[in-house]
Amino acid sequence: MDNWQTIVTIAVLAAAAYAIAVWIGLVVWTWRDASRRAADNAERIFAAGLVAVFGLGGWIIYLLMRPQSTLEDRHFERLQHELLTREMTPATCGRCRRRVSDDFMVCPYCREELRMPCASCERPVQPSWVACAWCGADVAARAPRITWPAAPAPATSAPLPTPQVPARPAPSAFGR
Repeated sequence: MDNWQTIVTIAVLAAAAYAIAVWIGLVVWTWRDASRRAADNAERIFAAGLVAVFGLGGWIIYLLMRPQSTLEDRHFERLQHELLTREMTPATCGRCRRRVSDDFMVCPYCREELRMPCASCERPVQPSWVACAWCGADVAARAPRITWPAAPAPATSAPLPTPQVPARPAPSAFGR
């Protein structure tokens, strides 16, 4: 009879260890999943606490209540939305941020060069284009003009010292 009690005790302890391991695993998995889906620490703690208190039932409740998308997915969607919004908004000058027409060569407010004329048809082309969209001529690769404010002159403009070159020793008879 003592043999059966030992076997039952070992089986009960193994089942309890397995249940505790599953419970801890569910709490850890819930914490990690909630961290990917919620930015607020209180939401993460609530989700992990729900699973810690109610076990498998709390985990099922969490699965039913959790956000469908992760923070990374929402960030990517926000970037896509921002990109589409920028493409649909009217063109603006890169310097003064005022609205300009798509065919302006120079900003009428600050004189910033926006586009360059095609060598063939004189229509405005982007410097990054390989060919003109209207006549098909090759676009001459030209760096866009960058205007910088004038730097103040140094207070004293002393000439730079000339570097000293060491003299070479005369060749010796043994150096051949």
